[in-house]
Parts: sequence; structure tokens; C-alpha cells
Amino acid sequence: MTDYELTVPGKLLSSLLGEKDALARLLEEVLNQVLEAQASDQVGAERYERSEGRAAYRNGYRPRQLYTRVGPLTLRVPQLRNGVFSTEVFARYQRSEQALVLSLMEMVVNGVSPRFLAGLPPDARDITLELPIIRLAPDEAVVLVGLTPPREAYFSYQIYLATRRYPDRTPQIALLLNSLGDTVNIHTINTIGPDPFERPMVFIYTADRGIDTRVRAALRRAGYPASIINTIVVPSATLKLGFEPDSDTFLIANRNALWADPEAGHDYVENPTYRVLRLTPEEQGMLDPFPTAPL
Repeated sequence: MTDYELTVPGKLLSSLLGEKDALARLLEEVLNQVLEAQASDQVGAERYERSEGRAAYRNGYRPRQLYTRVGPLTLRVPQLRNGVFSTEVFARYQRSEQALVLSLMEMVVNGVSPRFLAGLPPDARDITLELPIIRLAPDEAVVLVGLTPPREAYFSYQIYLATRRYPDRTPQIALLLNSLGDTVNIHTINTIGPDPFERPMVFIYTADRGIDTRVRAALRRAGYPASIINTIVVPSATLKLGFEPDSDTFLIANRNALWADPEAGHDYVENPTYRVLRLTPEEQGMLDPFPTAPL
């Protein structure tokens, strides 16, 4: 790991014991200096330095929000004119967010349950077009946690009924892609900040009110505020949940349209700024399904 020499302003240090957001501003200052040092390494020269070993030229900065346990940070990500700036700052921080996973693990087995490994029937594979479809038990939840997309004209989150088996027809498996319930979109999402872009968010996809309550409690213990949590109800009364041969399959989608910065949009699609967890209770309890919303 590369070592960097960092300079912290004395005024910022002296404010640590007296100002509310001082720790966040200290971390912001440190990370911005790390980004600047990494840019110098990749360019092969400091700012305004003449160097025969220069590999690229600077081209300003792009602001990016990073939400941490000490508050939101605004980082200045260097841009290179004839190259791509690479940093692990954001990936390293996301990997360090273990408190959420540990809190959720108190109530679930993640990635171990045989139900998690249940595959699709062979006759469904040809018509799903390799879509990332899943099956879901009545007492399970899928949790998406991270940041919303970069600035764009529209984004939304929704769960779809992907396929259903009809025994009396050929082929028996039909690709439907019917949306279930209300879409959460750029105008209705629960998050914080002056706009909905690159803001912290959590989505819980579940059919059960009790599971929703438990996941919300785990999130709050991990430090996630209620104001960023969104629940998308899976209407169990109209679906065939479970892992039987005739169980329905589902598709969870994040739709995006008209990026303000196409390069930032491409980066988001290639490396989404969120994690997806599938949560299965260790022991099956009494189900408490959400009521079906009136049409």
C-alpha cells in the first residue's frame, strides 16, 4: 500500500472538540488529499510540475458524494484529459461497511440456505433471456443498500413478476414481466439531501410485515436512518411464492434514463454503487403478509 504525506489544517484540528461536523470535515480533507496524491502518481507529476515522465494531464474535478457514519462527504475526484483516473477509495469504504452486514446476520443466514440455491426449472431457461430472475419465499426479503444513481432525467426501482407456469398450455412457462405494486422513482424515493442523486438509500423487497420490521430494526442498529428506507411490497395473495416447480419467478430492476454525464452513467452501470443481500430467517416463524392493496 502506498504511503502519502497529508497535511491537516490546524483550524480544522482545533474544531474537533467543539463543532458538530468537524469529524466529517476532517475525513473529507484527508480523503481529498489521498485522491490528489493518487492522481499525481498516475499522472507522473504534481500539479503544474514539468516532468519528462508525465503520463497524462489533469482536467479538473468531478464532485462525488460519499456517505459515511460521520456524515456526508463531498469528494473532489480528479479527472484526466488523456486517461482514466483510478482509485479504490470508494470501493474500500464500501467494503468497510461491515456493521450493516453483521447486524443483519443476527437474523438471517445469507447465501447458505438451500432455498437461496434453488435454481430455475430447465424449461424456464430458454425464455428468460439470461435475466437475473429469482424465486422468493413468503418469509424472505431482498435488501438493496447503497447510493442512488448519478444525475439523470429519471430513475426507478421496481419488482416484476418475471415468469409463471401454466400447466395447461405449451410451453408451460410464460415470460410476463408484469410490474407488482407502485414504482418508487426519482420523485417518490426516501432519501436525504437537496436532490435524489448519489444519495443514500435502502430498499426492502418482501411480502411479510414482520420481516420488514426486523430488517428495518437491523438497519437502524447499523446506523441507517429511517428517512432513507423504502419498502416495496411483494403482494403474496396474488403470487405463487416459494421454491416449488410451479412457483413464480421475479425480476428486481433499477431503470435509468438520459444521464446528465454519460461517462458517469456508464461507470454506474458497470459498477453499481449498492449491494444486494438476500435475507432468509434462521427459523420460519408465523407469517404476517402485507395486505393486498386495493385496485
